[in-house]
Amino acid sequence: EDLVDWRPAMEAEAEALYQLKRILHRGTEFPILMQNENGPCPLLALCNVLLLRDAVRIHPDVSQVTFTELVTLIGEYMLEYNALSEDSRVRVNQQQNLTDGMALFPKLQRGLDVNVRFTAVDAFEFSQDLLIFDLLNVRLLHGWLVDPQDRSTSAVVGSLSYNQLVEKVINMNTLSQEAASQAEPPAEVQPTVQQAAMAASPPAADLPPRVFFSQPSAAALERR
Repeated sequence: EDLVDWRPAMEAEAEALYQLKRILHRGTEFPILMQNENGPCPLLALCNVLLLRDAVRIHPDVSQVTFTELVTLIGEYMLEYNALSEDSRVRVNQQQNLTDGMALFPKLQRGLDVNVRFTAVDAFEFSQDLLIFDLLNVRLLHGWLVDPQDRSTSAVVGSLSYNQLVEKVINMNTLSQEAASQAEPPAEVQPTVQQAAMAASPPAADLPPRVFFSQPSAAALERR
């Protein structure tokens, strides 16, 4: 019984080609996949791990493979590695995991959603996209670690994940912007007519003395 028909969803990417080259690894020649474009490609990482383990094989005469051929290769290995249990309850759970894992195949060419923690090379916040690594028995590692000697940064980062830290930075920036917008500008003192006239006049030594009059108020004009 088929678990999921994932091939139609990948028709647009099925013709993507990946070149192969052969390398010597621990005294044995293996093929490895080359990246066809810049950018994330977990498909290559997973396939190359399986190729170097000799868990999956590509004929030595093959010089390039398509995306569809690669996901078919790892899909068959996934089913073989995760043999279904005879226990019906366990079997239902396994089938669901396999269905969810194969549903991730279209994302393998673009990038998976993983959320690292900075405390260890294998520290990740759980996400559905990590399932495919478990099903293929591939350990996922990262290199984003905080230097323990940098105590100030370590205290801020702690055990927070990447997404939690991004959210924290966004919240702090929002609060800073709100505080800046609520701050009242300093009151602007308007000069009197006399002060303005004095500021515009040359030094008193160069001119004869003048007499300045302030403008009458509205009440004074009414009395007149």
